[in-house]
Amino acid sequence: MFSRIKFGTKLFVAVICVLGISILSVSFLNYYQFQKTLFRVGKSSLEEISQCIYNAISMQKNIERTTLIPQLEKYVLDASKKFNGKVFVFNSNGKILIHSDRSLEGRSVFNFIKNKIIFDSKRGVVSYSLNGKTYLLITRYLKPLDWNIAVQIKKSDLLQDVDKRLFFNSIIVFILIVVVSSILLWFFLQVIIKPLRLLAYKSEEIAEGNFSIEFSYQAKDAIGELSHSFQIMVEHIKNMFLEIRGGVGMLSSSAAELNVIADEINSNSEKTNTLVTSAVGAAGSLNESMHSVAHIMQQASDNINTVASAAEEFSITIDEVAQNTSKAKSVATKAVDKANNASQRVNKLGIAANEISVVTETINAIASQTNLLALNATIEAARAGEAGKGFAVVANEIKELAKQTAVATEEIKQKIEAIQQETDFTVKEIQDISKVIKDIDEIITTIAVSVEQQSVTTKDIATNVSQAADGLVGVSQQVNESAVAAENIAKEIENVKEIADLMAVSSSHVFDFSEKLLDLADKLNKLLKRYKIDLECELLPKCGFFKKYKGTKDALLKGFLQSYCKGPMMNECKRKQYRQQHGVPPSDDMMPNGKIVEGLEK
Repeated sequence: MFSRIKFGTKLFVAVICVLGISILSVSFLNYYQFQKTLFRVGKSSLEEISQCIYNAISMQKNIERTTLIPQLEKYVLDASKKFNGKVFVFNSNGKILIHSDRSLEGRSVFNFIKNKIIFDSKRGVVSYSLNGKTYLLITRYLKPLDWNIAVQIKKSDLLQDVDKRLFFNSIIVFILIVVVSSILLWFFLQVIIKPLRLLAYKSEEIAEGNFSIEFSYQAKDAIGELSHSFQIMVEHIKNMFLEIRGGVGMLSSSAAELNVIADEINSNSEKTNTLVTSAVGAAGSLNESMHSVAHIMQQASDNINTVASAAEEFSITIDEVAQNTSKAKSVATKAVDKANNASQRVNKLGIAANEISVVTETINAIASQTNLLALNATIEAARAGEAGKGFAVVANEIKELAKQTAVATEEIKQKIEAIQQETDFTVKEIQDISKVIKDIDEIITTIAVSVEQQSVTTKDIATNVSQAADGLVGVSQQVNESAVAAENIAKEIENVKEIADLMAVSSSHVFDFSEKLLDLADKLNKLLKRYKIDLECELLPKCGFFKKYKGTKDALLKGFLQSYCKGPMMNECKRKQYRQQHGVPPSDDMMPNGKIVEGLEK
């Protein structure tokens, strides 16, 4: 709450408080010293009164007590009336002998004086309280009479209300001093606060954005130093705003260019990403194709090698076949001869079998005749009776032999017939074999000729296949190398795709940041418009500014225009010329007065 009080009020209250405390302290100190002095004077007066009474009584030693008491009573009463106090006399026992208040005579002084030290010292000063009032008692001891002469007075009566009047007067003086001091202080504060109020007013103007004001205060005091410091601060802030305005213009320009670049980068990144994606697919297909080709070439190489080996083996086989064919031809020729010989011999065997068949028929006829003879012998034996039994037995045996011979002959006949049949079949088969062997001989002869020709062709094929195998080995190596290169290309394209993706993300971030920078620059331009800094901007259309930006004067380009005002960046033509010659814009320290110091032809 105290912080909300105005500075002048604070200063006024502080000065009044300090002044009041000082005056009160001095007043109370003076009051205390005056009271102490007044008390000391009153005490001295009482001591003088007590001493006078003591001296007066001491001078009348020869006077009788009865004569002295009336005079002393009168003197005590007169003294009591003069200083509003009490004068009384009491003895060592404390009995009051004479008192201005006659009602207290005869009473003991110890009823209201508790401190007995005074009676031990026989002379002293005692302060005591009675009924809420403070009293001062001064005593003198008169030894010849054994009297104690005491002067009693209230402290308030001793000071005679001088302290109250002094306190009241001090209060009045304090109030007057405070009032006068307040008036003087008010005028003094007005003199002091006026430039401060002016400074505060100008500070409010600065707070509202007006930096064109100037502080003028001639006195070289603290306010003057404060005013000078404010002026320097305003100049610095003004220069800072100029630099900020130029920087905001450059920021706006850079942000716009960055936005365009980021947009282009984003678009190009998308195109690049699409192309790279296609390239990745193509590279993958190429890689797969190259691997397939390499695999096929490897298989072809293996097959060619196999064919070469087979061709060589086939050539060898053909040679062997030729040799075997020649041998087969010779064997076939021999087989034909053997077959002819066998056919002749089989024919002879057939003839012999026919002849044997004739013999068997003869034997069969003989057996029949023998059988008839045996039958006749049997009949004759039967006719002979006992004499013909032996002959009958022989006849039976012969009969049996004839039967067996007939049977055997029949079997031989059958066998011979079978042999004849087989012989005929064999002859036919041998004839067929001979014909086949002749055909084989002819075929083998043809084969031999073909094999001879095929042997030459096979040797040529083997030679060509061997050369093709050697060529396929080189092609296979190149295809393998191409496959490895295609795989590396695919990996590199994958890396390029990752980089393109990162570039796309980064360009998106850059675009977002550029948008934020544009918003920030626009906000800064709006904030800077609130401040007045007396900046006369010199635009240079002839330098191509409006042509470059197509004469647009929207809020964004107004920020750009601030970059071409007074100060280090005034002369845009010089800056453009320097940029064309060196490829980079000049730094601000090269143009302290709007001109490039060195390195630029006019």
